[in-house]
Amino acid sequence: MIKLSRGLRKIGIDLRRVFFKRILEGLGGRLWIGIAGGAAMDKDVIIFFNDIGVRVIEGYGLTETAPVAAGCNLRVLKPGTVGHPLTGIEIAIDSEDPKEPGEIMIRGPILMNGYHNDPEATAEVMDEDGWFRTGDLGLINPKDDTLTITGRLKSMIVLESGKKVFPEEIEAALKTHAFIKDTIVYGLDDSKGGTIISAKIVLDEDKLAALQAAGDNLTVRERLDEVIQKINAQLPTFKKIKTYFYSKKDMVQTTTMKVKRNVEIERIKNFMDKHKLRWRDLNGLDFDLIEFMDEAELASLIKVQISN
Repeated sequence: MIKLSRGLRKIGIDLRRVFFKRILEGLGGRLWIGIAGGAAMDKDVIIFFNDIGVRVIEGYGLTETAPVAAGCNLRVLKPGTVGHPLTGIEIAIDSEDPKEPGEIMIRGPILMNGYHNDPEATAEVMDEDGWFRTGDLGLINPKDDTLTITGRLKSMIVLESGKKVFPEEIEAALKTHAFIKDTIVYGLDDSKGGTIISAKIVLDEDKLAALQAAGDNLTVRERLDEVIQKINAQLPTFKKIKTYFYSKKDMVQTTTMKVKRNVEIERIKNFMDKHKLRWRDLNGLDFDLIEFMDEAELASLIKVQISN
């Protein structure tokens, strides 16, 4: 029905709210517009809602920008982007190459005057020309001027080659799989001075149980290996996930349900330092199982893993 509806819309006939009336009634019957913010929304979800007659408008901003600086609207809908700057707002990208993501900068009357009683912190994010440095990374499409958020400056991984990896891109690919509840992608140092792309994956036990009940008998390791193999096949070599481990416990989060990336990465690195582990040693292991093992137990498990 979606394919039929799309075809009719191309010739000016819009029957979405007729075709999908039963679904819309489940949403109350009168829902026309939804607004998304706070975290990136899967563009396929936005496309689906639009296909059934509900426009989901994704926006972008920060507390310091009071808060919305850009967004899609009733004329501009490009899923995967946050549309155009609001009226009177300027947005620029601090990047030498317009094809490469850079820090998003905002200027306009919505900006804060500064952080309360903290001129030093204010000076770090606001320049003399009135530009506010957001700490977010993004791209502006030269064809339609839409803004795409690609990640956070603090989480960006810069490899020894100078190439940049944006963890959020890989995390989004991992989280398209329903049994993956959450994840962080980060860089681990190897013994040769390079950087290894690693992932901590939090599993959804209910979704895993549902797969098993449906007759899928893959082990967790087999399932995750399969997922990562598929994702890596779509990535350039320097972005590929080289090692991963998993957990069923939620990661430390902020009050807005965002993972405290620095806290989690520090915890992992401290664990590795304590046990003198190399990046390969953790690959495919259950972190909940190994976190409280003694030295002998952990060494034995890793030995078995390597031999396999």
